Amino acid sequence: MKGLTSVQAEQFLTQYGLNTISEQKKKSIFVKFFEQFNNFLTLLLILAAFFSLLIGEKVDGILIISIVILNALFGIYQEKKAEDSVKVLKKMTMTKVRVIRDGSQIEIDSQFLVPGDMVYLEEGAKVPADGIVCENFNLEINESALTGESMPVIKAINEEVFSGTIVAKGRGLVKIKKTGMNTKFGTIAKNLSLINDGKTPLQKKLEKLTKLIGIFGIVISIVVFVISKIEGIDYFPAFLLSVSLAVAVVPEGLPAVMTITLAIGMKKMADKKAVVKKLSAIEALGSITLIATDKTGTLTENKMKVKEVFFDNKSEKEISNFKFLISKPNARELLILNGILCSTASLVYIHDHGTWDVLGDPTEGSLLYLAQQIGIDYEEVRKNWEIVDEKPFDSVTKMMSVTVKKNQSLATNHQSLILSKGAPESIINVCNRILINGKKEELTNEKKKKIENQVSQWASQGLRVLAFSYSTLDARNLKLDKEVGSSKLDNQASNFKLQNPTSNFQHQTSSMIFLGLVAIHDAPRLEVKEAIEKAKKAGIKVIMITGDNEKTAEAIGVSCGLVREAFSLINMMIKSC
Repeated sequence: MKGLTSVQAEQFLTQYGLNTISEQKKKSIFVKFFEQFNNFLTLLLILAAFFSLLIGEKVDGILIISIVILNALFGIYQEKKAEDSVKVLKKMTMTKVRVIRDGSQIEIDSQFLVPGDMVYLEEGAKVPADGIVCENFNLEINESALTGESMPVIKAINEEVFSGTIVAKGRGLVKIKKTGMNTKFGTIAKNLSLINDGKTPLQKKLEKLTKLIGIFGIVISIVVFVISKIEGIDYFPAFLLSVSLAVAVVPEGLPAVMTITLAIGMKKMADKKAVVKKLSAIEALGSITLIATDKTGTLTENKMKVKEVFFDNKSEKEISNFKFLISKPNARELLILNGILCSTASLVYIHDHGTWDVLGDPTEGSLLYLAQQIGIDYEEVRKNWEIVDEKPFDSVTKMMSVTVKKNQSLATNHQSLILSKGAPESIINVCNRILINGKKEELTNEKKKKIENQVSQWASQGLRVLAFSYSTLDARNLKLDKEVGSSKLDNQASNFKLQNPTSNFQHQTSSMIFLGLVAIHDAPRLEVKEAIEKAKKAGIKVIMITGDNEKTAEAIGVSCGLVREAFSLINMMIKSC
């Protein structure tokens, strides 16, 4: 595949524009300045300043005008700071992509992509625009940014991929179909821009208050003027007295107090890493009576983690009690080793947030989180083992296998292993024994039934289940060709057609040893339970909106303290509403 030529790319760039999400036309600094006066209280203050100057009270008039102007300038300054923060965030999201232009690979900014471009996607890469899959090798896309669901979606040839989603596993070649505002994200942004900004509750209350003050001032001024005339005072002195009273009624310090208070709130939000673009949005938080929250990424971490483990023919919830001693053939230790070596995922440290994130398949990443949780340096473990052969996961066998050999300097007897992981039914089918308390026992129908019951129990709770098995190899018969089982992405587009790896796993058909199971879920955020409790104490109702099945939603609701156990999702929603 030669992709587009440079000339075609230039023509399409002119025709379709940059691959960016368009923003609403920005207002000039003068428009923003005068918008600060677009409320009844400020207009009332300006009117009061006019009358103050009219009656000769120059100091009062100038003071009121100064307060109004300073208040407007301060509001512009705070909103400008928020806009600058958003600009910095947008710059951080700019990505580089590998495309085929003029028959060869080049790297360009994603904003210069055009329809027709052929783009390489690899694990961890962000999909830069909407397109269709032309070639793939176990390609799975995490579409949580678009759909809210944390499980990756398997993509086949001619299936669509969408801008803003992440490659969770595998690699592929995508032909771009839509860019910029024509993508799914662009359509969402366009619809959001059509929403008119309404007034906040505080703005509405202040408007009512200032109207009341204005009407009260006018009525009092008229009453004073009439009484003054009855008392025999001339027209002009009576007018000055009534106007002075009206000006005195106007609370000229209120706008400044409100702006400073909201600015303090904005600063506190910024300290909590929340960017607020408008000062008026701060006070809306104080008027909340109902929180309708998404599940994935909001109540949960949007990271798959191990919740429970089944080994030695029994389940174990306290996974933090694990010990890692691979010197013994223990099902627990071999299961952890399997999760580390039979995996293409890695953990990367995000310095901005002080957390770890998964590069690759989220399911495989959950096994690395498990190793990390019990104090194992998975990178050190990988250094001690050499992957000799690999059979990647595919949708037919529903399993992945690797042949590993302990590094020569560390090797002892029986340090060459075949490790497999995958769907429980697939792993059970290739096993004839099970490791229980360090002993290899026959995998009887009774033991299989117990395993299947455990799988069914976890599945009913909305958990994803993975099974593990292993087998030992005679090191003398181990093939040490690292190229066997590997599939490499060729740098030339013409060779991008990915080949199925050749592998020597025929011997594992039914001679594997069953190790155990893990139950994986999108773990609730640690801080959510406390936040929900605080919201409830403040009289705020909290409900969860999700497309997940009832059992999964109920399990998350219970763990977050959103609902009591044994409540169904329907009862939860009825009660919350």
